[in-house]
Amino acid sequence: NTVTILYFCQYVVVDVICRCLIVYDRLFHNLVKHISSNNKLKSVINKVKLQKIMSVSGLTSTCKAMLVALLLRELDIPILFVTSNISKALSFKSKLEEFSDKKIEYIEQQEVSPYELIYSDARVLNEELKALRNFKNNDINLLVATSKSLLNLYPSEEFYKTHSISIAKNQELDPYELAKKLVTLGYKRVTMVSDPGEYSLRGDILDIYPLTSDPVRFEFWG
Repeated sequence: NTVTILYFCQYVVVDVICRCLIVYDRLFHNLVKHISSNNKLKSVINKVKLQKIMSVSGLTSTCKAMLVALLLRELDIPILFVTSNISKALSFKSKLEEFSDKKIEYIEQQEVSPYELIYSDARVLNEELKALRNFKNNDINLLVATSKSLLNLYPSEEFYKTHSISIAKNQELDPYELAKKLVTLGYKRVTMVSDPGEYSLRGDILDIYPLTSDPVRFEFWG
């Protein structure tokens, strides 16, 4: 009897939660439909479409997230949302994901000064470059960033073209010469790669952790 009551209680709780979620979903969609028909919002959307500069003030953080979610819904263009600090950026991203199912990314922030050509964390740089590349290629709908992260000095595409190594399958290469080239590019030799910018050479096996992709392993024969 105790087990039966327990299962019954669990069933009731799950049923109540599901009903609440359905009601919430209906209320939210009705709210979105009502807001979308607002003339002021339509004016904002039209100005964005015409690429006009505007100022919207007096909104709470939740209202900002809902407004941006509606813009994502109505506009077929990528959006950059800039905040003053990391906590606000993460908070906005979290709230926006409750209102929108669009692809949203957050660009991490380096701890060093944005005016120095120094990157304190290669992993963060890797994530920054991925986010910027996805935004440029329209692979995401919205990029959340802090003002400091946008002030960073990033290497140009030409820099990467002239400081890259291309390796193809069945290509003849000397692993030790390749390791020397990696050192000239700023890679650090380690026993086992764990962070971007590292490489490991053990006999005929070369592991490389690039800044722009996951770790790769090369096996040399002959």
